[in-house]
Amino acid sequence: MNNLLSRLGDALRFDFRYFVVGSGWLTFAIGIGYAMGLLRSIAFARLAPSEVYGQYSFVLAAVGMLSVVTLSGISTALTQAVARGMHGSFFEAVKIRALWGSLGSIVVIIFGIGYAYYQTEIKFLWAFAAVALFIPFISCTDLITAYYQGRKRFDIVSWLNSGTVILITVGLTIALWVHLDFVWLLAINSIATLLVPLLLYRSVANQARNSPVDPEIFSYGWSLSVANAIGTIAFYLDSVLLGFFSSFSAVAIYRIAAVLPENSKIFFKIMTSLLMPKLAETSDRKFYDTNNRNRMFILLGLNIGAVLIAMMIIPYIILILYGQAYSQSAIYAQGMFLSMGLSAVDAVSLAVLQAKKRADIIFRANLLYGILQISSLIILIPRIGIGGIVISYIISRWGIGLYRWRVVRNL
Repeated sequence: MNNLLSRLGDALRFDFRYFVVGSGWLTFAIGIGYAMGLLRSIAFARLAPSEVYGQYSFVLAAVGMLSVVTLSGISTALTQAVARGMHGSFFEAVKIRALWGSLGSIVVIIFGIGYAYYQTEIKFLWAFAAVALFIPFISCTDLITAYYQGRKRFDIVSWLNSGTVILITVGLTIALWVHLDFVWLLAINSIATLLVPLLLYRSVANQARNSPVDPEIFSYGWSLSVANAIGTIAFYLDSVLLGFFSSFSAVAIYRIAAVLPENSKIFFKIMTSLLMPKLAETSDRKFYDTNNRNRMFILLGLNIGAVLIAMMIIPYIILILYGQAYSQSAIYAQGMFLSMGLSAVDAVSLAVLQAKKRADIIFRANLLYGILQISSLIILIPRIGIGGIVISYIISRWGIGLYRWRVVRNL
């Protein structure tokens, strides 16, 4: 098999073995993550009122939006540094994420106090606190995955991700079975997210000790965090605005519609994770040569074909998994899939920009994405609810995909 992959790589001028082996491990994690995501959504749909699912999703979305202050771009900066042999950057990254994660906890608690006062419901304060207390720790353990991505140890990344989603799913399903409220659900989700990466912290620390440190990790991580801030806010703003302007039941219907399309995005994140360390090794070379241009167009065709197939079968899948109560989610799910027609090409473009440390272009692209999505969400959600979210995603995702593809052609 190694010989066959090597010959294919030579013929295609492409490290075929690296991508087959790496994507094999990460695809295994995708399969587990996809299955666990489905099980969680089915558990919520079958074991809890839609109001509970909506409340749970609303709080997680609000916390995710506020997480922009935790400097999450340090994770990508660490992967890039480790790929270049600077493993000691792990400790510097942990210090930075712990500090900024603590700031994130404070911001979430303040938001929780304000929202509990707005809703005249103290339970929402405990709900936000159940997540906020764990933010500094989760911020640091996230770096363990980033470290192993930089080492190209996709087998370990796969087991990390799989173990975490299995633990989250088992914990939440048991909690739903015994009818715990959404505050307990959020606490269980936070604890389960933290536990599996902690098992590997000492191993990573031993590997990183006495290794060089990238002096630019903070500046690059800061640049990426600023660049990603608007995109992060835009990503979570839909559920937050829907909870404010509609109802928690509407949030639940939207989350069911989004669960299959949004979980499919993991495939594109894997492409970026696989490509970025490889491209970082050759970041001084021009990317958009004749071979890569042709590959991009082939990738686009495959992407659009997969989207059309998904749009045809998703109504039947939703009916089978969630029943008639969530049948109206189907048309919104089709729209969400339509928004992903350019995602594969965009994943490659993003990996190129990250490998070349073009934080300026990443910032401009995310600014464009944020402006398109946030403005359309604010305008459309109060008027047409969930349909406004779908239209916003179609506009913003195709817009940023075309922009990044155009930029990468000139690098």
